[in-house]
Amino acid sequence: MLFKRKTDNTLNIEPKFDEIKNSFVSAVENKIQDIKSRKRLPIINEFKIIQEIAKEFKSKNYDDFYWFLEKLKEIKEKKVFKEYINDKRERQILKTLLTLYDMGLYAEMKKDIPEKIHKKINELLLESEEIVFILEGAWGTHERKTSSAVKVEGLFGPGAMMGRPYLILTNVRAIIYAKGLLTEDFRDFYYRDIVSVDFEKGLLFDSITIHAPGSIEKFEVGREKREQTLKAFEILKSKVFEAKNVQVSQQLKEDPIEKLKKLKELHELGILTDEEFEAKKKELLDKI
Repeated sequence: MLFKRKTDNTLNIEPKFDEIKNSFVSAVENKIQDIKSRKRLPIINEFKIIQEIAKEFKSKNYDDFYWFLEKLKEIKEKKVFKEYINDKRERQILKTLLTLYDMGLYAEMKKDIPEKIHKKINELLLESEEIVFILEGAWGTHERKTSSAVKVEGLFGPGAMMGRPYLILTNVRAIIYAKGLLTEDFRDFYYRDIVSVDFEKGLLFDSITIHAPGSIEKFEVGREKREQTLKAFEILKSKVFEAKNVQVSQQLKEDPIEKLKKLKELHELGILTDEEFEAKKKELLDKI
């Protein structure tokens, strides 16, 4: 594992991260110097230059560059950017790169979704519900299984979602919508009801699997959209985690004995991991 937590705010970074960082920053600076040397009064558009260099790195080694971006985001999210990117100029370039990364994902996401699909998706939204992310799946690949993991609906099964499926993540639920030539269908899962989510890489398709009471929904996306699929997975995982925490907090507002019972039930249902259960139990017992 590349990042190893020492304390709450300390991370170890192996050489691969610095190698890609130094190579990227050097490529940007060299491009800027090249433009300056060829023009007497050059107009330097750093935003565009960083975008061009990012495309080059992405085309040369997609997996390594995507990995680098994810680690860079982790450093920023943990608010230790200055500690691990010491040079001010490097921080400026890399923060611009992260901005472009997020903008690029959003632009690609919207570009892939037809306007008529956007309109239909908006009709499914509840009052005050907002779209966070949309992911287009591969045609006819969505599968539903029973909670025992026995496949009961395939591509042409009675409950299969025929057509092009879309995974819509809102502020309160995940929606799977499919539009075929003559049919359309949708299923939704409130984040508080989702037990867990998985991501799996494949040779042709990557997949996000939603484990919910009574069903397992597998959503497949072409490998070329791995960047978007991983983004959707991270958002979905984060929303489920937030909903679980809210659920646990609400349960623990009751009588102390009832709180312990509810806590045990949540643990037995798999909503709480062993670590989460022990931490919450200790926190509760300390207050009694």
